Amino acid sequence: MKLTFYDPPLARGTATIHVKKGHFPFYVTTLKPQSVISCLRGDYNKQLILHTKIAEYLKETDGRLYFLSTTNVFDNDLSKPHYEDDLPNSCTDYGQYKIECEKKIIETLHDNACILRLPQVWGKDSPRMKHLLKSLTNNEKIVVCPKLFFNTNTDIVIAKNGVCVVMERKTGTGNIKFTN
Repeated sequence: MKLTFYDPPLARGTATIHVKKGHFPFYVTTLKPQSVISCLRGDYNKQLILHTKIAEYLKETDGRLYFLSTTNVFDNDLSKPHYEDDLPNSCTDYGQYKIECEKKIIETLHDNACILRLPQVWGKDSPRMKHLLKSLTNNEKIVVCPKLFFNTNTDIVIAKNGVCVVMERKTGTGNIKFTN
């Protein structure tokens, strides 16, 4: 697996764990994490169950959960920009799933929850970038939406912002966005 990352000044004792199916209780009881950063892919129902279990564990230990959500929680209205205080309103399964996760995590952890809503993410090896470069190389049309409020960011900027959020022990809900 190829990873793009920012080499952060994190405290010693941090670890990235790739949890195998059914092994979550083993990792939690063995490692006893104080903070968990969650950015998962896969079946929405299974992820919701896992996030609920993680939040319940962290509630018992006064731990923190940093949940990487998405600006797709606002995808039902693309005619205007959305902000952290706006009520989520999604028309897609993906956006609705993320809204459900956000609610469960906040209900369980309150001030020990941090929701980071990511915009469209670009990186030099991201699928979006590869598709764009392929389209340009093949002289194919590229879809442009000039009246759409749209936010993007790079994987590097998101990683740097994430490090700041964790190091400063931020809580609440925030949109990671690019500003000039």
